[in-house]
Amino acid sequence: MSGFGGIVQTGERSIDLKNVERMMGALRPYGPDSQKTLYRPRVGMLHTLMRVTPEDFFERQPLSSVGGYLLSADARIDNRAELAGKLAIHPAQLKTMPDSQLILKAYEKWEEQCPEHLLGDFSFAIWDSKRQVLFAAVDHFGIRPFFYSKKSDVFAFANDIKAMLALPDISHDLNEQKLAEFIVLLHADASASFYKDITRLPAGHCLSVSPQKMSVRRYYCLEESIQDIHFSNPGDYAEGLKEKLNEAVLCRLRSAHQVGCELSGGLDSTSVAGLAALELARSGKELQTYTAIPPLGYQGTRRKGWELDERPFVEMMGALHPNIHLNFVEFDPAASSLFKNLENTYGLQGFPNRNVTSIWLNELALNARDSGARVMLNAGRGNIGISWAGKCLYSELIDQKRWSEWSKKILEAWLGRHRSLTSLMKASFLPFVPDIVWNRFQHMRTGEVAPWFFHSLVSPDLAERSSLLDRFKELEWDPHYRPLPRGRAVRIRQITRGASCDASDQSSVFRSLTGVERRDPTHDKRVIEYCFGIEEAEYCRGGQARSLIRDAMKDVVPKKILYRQSRGMQPPSFSARLHEPSSELWAQVEALEGSSQVKRFLDVPKMKVMLQRSLDGGANGQEAQRIKRTLERAYSVGGFIRYVEGENE
Repeated sequence: MSGFGGIVQTGERSIDLKNVERMMGALRPYGPDSQKTLYRPRVGMLHTLMRVTPEDFFERQPLSSVGGYLLSADARIDNRAELAGKLAIHPAQLKTMPDSQLILKAYEKWEEQCPEHLLGDFSFAIWDSKRQVLFAAVDHFGIRPFFYSKKSDVFAFANDIKAMLALPDISHDLNEQKLAEFIVLLHADASASFYKDITRLPAGHCLSVSPQKMSVRRYYCLEESIQDIHFSNPGDYAEGLKEKLNEAVLCRLRSAHQVGCELSGGLDSTSVAGLAALELARSGKELQTYTAIPPLGYQGTRRKGWELDERPFVEMMGALHPNIHLNFVEFDPAASSLFKNLENTYGLQGFPNRNVTSIWLNELALNARDSGARVMLNAGRGNIGISWAGKCLYSELIDQKRWSEWSKKILEAWLGRHRSLTSLMKASFLPFVPDIVWNRFQHMRTGEVAPWFFHSLVSPDLAERSSLLDRFKELEWDPHYRPLPRGRAVRIRQITRGASCDASDQSSVFRSLTGVERRDPTHDKRVIEYCFGIEEAEYCRGGQARSLIRDAMKDVVPKKILYRQSRGMQPPSFSARLHEPSSELWAQVEALEGSSQVKRFLDVPKMKVMLQRSLDGGANGQEAQRIKRTLERAYSVGGFIRYVEGENE
């Protein structure tokens, strides 16, 4: 795990060394084991290191080579053996070669095509002194962030936005458009940051900067990389999935320290934990798992088909895999201070959270760190990959005019009591409702209000200034979340748009707080491309959703988990109410109302009405959850704006 950054002077002046040191101060939390700077005429690079993999003990970043290259990176390269073969690196040499050196050697061979040969989670920058060019790239899904700013003849970059904000020439002025879109949950722009002067390099992109120009290029397109997968034997789909996921898990077990795993009672995390446990058992090692549970006797949200405490299912995993050591971490929403967590967040990461209650993931990571772990496996992308439910099967069959097959699949699911006839009809026909009918229905349902009225507290003036309705159209995003007919299109949108990047930025920052690196095998390029290449019918054979993962994990996950009908709640859903004292909630609203900047972004009067309804208990069920999340998001954005106001004074 690394923090890195640098400055390139594209004009004739030398760089200001104090600015490099300012960036170093912001990035120190990423690297308790080593901090280093390296200077060349017009270039300065820095790197902070926390040793995670065995090869990290040989790390000496920023790297320099006799060819005149400088490199700084935050990377875990998963195709090390493949690269070694292509680059003529002897296996004995590879054992002590850090991932950064592999990236540099790849650049020496393929130059700006080198990202196309890399597999893993990475972001890096290389100064090519011969060409007088800085080249940078991020991995295929943007898991490791890269921020940059080009002002006059200075180009600055870092993998943490706070390092960018440490530079005196970079303004802390907020990006109004980004904030407006964030408040209404329009996460389609993957390059925008929350600050005017700072840009994020999108997933699967690279850039090059020279004294003459700067260019950004897309080197990876998920849509073009997916190959349709067809087997004559249905069982081969499950075998292929197990093979791909096991390969991804194995790559992410590479660590010089203990490995932990987030574990719930669901299909995704149990699949990852089960495969990891089997692999570790071969070398006589344990897998420490961490599960968030409510306090004993906790009375939280009760929803039909959902379970508050997944302890019994997690214990089944411990019984099946003797080398799994279960750790249960109590998380009481009432004991967690929303506003204290928010205040810490602004200083730590430099931007607001969409999901402000994700602090529980930090608690799991801190428990893992106390047990000696520096790696935590998770399965955050499982729902759109390995355990996809095939929910677009029926609309796809209609889109392809395969009516006979559609009738058969509908009857199969209905008679098997897997879904109600109403839900099957909605899944089949909603994507094809004509625009005029769809818009009229939404108008009747919501009245004379904006489409985001019920889940957002954006200021009407800001919505108008930012042309939000036009932006939804421009970015091809339905503000009413109208379903798409094709499953592949739905999943590609979810994994490549801005919400995924915002989550990756937050996850990256968490590493500096906890000292633990979260790794997601379900977000592996090979796993995603394989899963997206399988047709919808294979995900719901016999009308049963998630049939593919159930077949693939039959020897890895207990049968009662594979075929459980209920779903488990995570800590953000433990309660549908805000637990802070009403006096504190009102005091925070009044503080927001006292800020002229906040009122430019948030509809504070509407926020008061919503808060009163929440405190009065007038909302229940899903409405109560929606109000809670809307208020939390407004508190997060409003507090962030006030925090930046204070920084700018």
